[in-house]
Amino acid sequence: MVGEKIFEEVSGIHDTKFQHPSLGFRFGTVHESSAEEYMKKSFPDVHEYMKHFNQPNTPQGVATLK
Repeated sequence: MVGEKIFEEVSGIHDTKFQHPSLGFRFGTVHESSAEEYMKKSFPDVHEYMKHFNQPNTPQGVATLK
């Protein structure tokens, strides 16, 4: 049996997948970065969900994706 990879497509920050994420859809950014501050101020509900997946630095974020 061949495994199939599923890639989620998003149209932007206003995409429903970001605004109302379902279980299994994870996203984040680098902790204490300007991107996190932007999300916190502009999209507090989205930030509340994503803060659990934020990483301390870019290399750890990339490693988490693998």
